[in-house]
Order: sequence, then structure tokens, then C-alpha cells
Amino acid sequence: MTKRWAISIMMLLLFSLPACDSDDKGVWKGDFYLKNNTDMRNISRYSSITGDLIIEPQLMDDPLGEFFYLEHTEDGKAIAPMLMLSLSDLENITRIGGSLIIRHTSFITLDGLENIETIGKDLVVDRNHILRRMDGLASLTSVGGSVAISKNGTLFSLGMDQLSAIGNDLMVDDNPFLPVSEMERLVEQIGEENIGGEITFQ
Repeated sequence: MTKRWAISIMMLLLFSLPACDSDDKGVWKGDFYLKNNTDMRNISRYSSITGDLIIEPQLMDDPLGEFFYLEHTEDGKAIAPMLMLSLSDLENITRIGGSLIIRHTSFITLDGLENIETIGKDLVVDRNHILRRMDGLASLTSVGGSVAISKNGTLFSLGMDQLSAIGNDLMVDDNPFLPVSEMERLVEQIGEENIGGEITFQ
């Protein structure tokens, strides 16, 4: 019986491991979806992610309007509460090989992301309704793909004071409280010659 219990415990531990691969050098191999505090703790000890880091609460189908007390996306999906006050547990991350996507969160700032230096693909900050500042991306120097910042209802500061290269488009759209001067500052800081695609501000 002792041997059988030992095998059962080993199997339980095996199937409890995260689906994405990782190693002991602080590198998470693959994409990481951050939806809750447990996910936050699981990624907190890593300094690099080879794939995408997607920070977005769980979306639930709600065709009958049963979750009327929750915020909904434009296509009718209910947004589960994301009970996290900050991104401070991500302060070890310095590099993202894929995209950084931050969508439908309830963060006021992006504090906790200040050590990210490079993003290999896209930076997407979309539909974060109470996000006010992006100063948390203070160390970001380059984005290999596009930067898309859209539909953040209270955003008034882009931050990213160290950003010096964007491989593709810079698109800032439908952020009603973001002054034109912020966009102009960012473009001047980067230099149009260091932006590989189109520059759009609406």
C-alpha cells in the first residue's frame, strides 16, 4: 500500500505542473496567460518569457445575460473580476520574446512592469477602463512589432520614457483623455526614423 500511495502522489504532482515548459534559469518557455493571483504567483520567479505574456481576466459566454452584474465586452462576453491590486509580482521580468497584451484589467497603473526592457513582438494595451498611466513601462527600450494602445477610457500618460525603437506601427486610438502632446512627445522621443510602420493617433 505504501508503494501505491507513493506512486499516486508522484502522479498527482506530475499532472499539477504548469502546461508550459520552464527551466531553472528563470526562463518561461512558451506563452503565459495571467488571469488571477495564482497565475501571478506562478510567474513571479521568472525573469524572461519566450512567448506572449497575456494579462487578461477570464471571459465567460453570457448569451442569456445571467452575469448582468459584471462588466461585458462589446461582443457580449462577461468579464470575470480580476482580484489583483497591482502587477508588483512581475518585477523580475526583463524580457518578453513574444507580445505583451494587457486587456480588460482593473489596474490604474502598470507599476510592476518597470524592469521589462524588450518586447520581441507587439505591445497591446486595450480596453483597460480605469488605467490612467503607463509609466510602469519605464525601462522598455524596444518593441519588435507594433505598439497598439486603444480604448483606455481614463488614460492620460503614455510613459515609456526609454522607448527608442518600434519595429512596425505605432497606433494610439480612442483614448479620450490622452492629450495630443503625449503622442507628440513619444514620437519625438523615439524618432520617426526608428518607427518601422505607420504612426496613427485618433
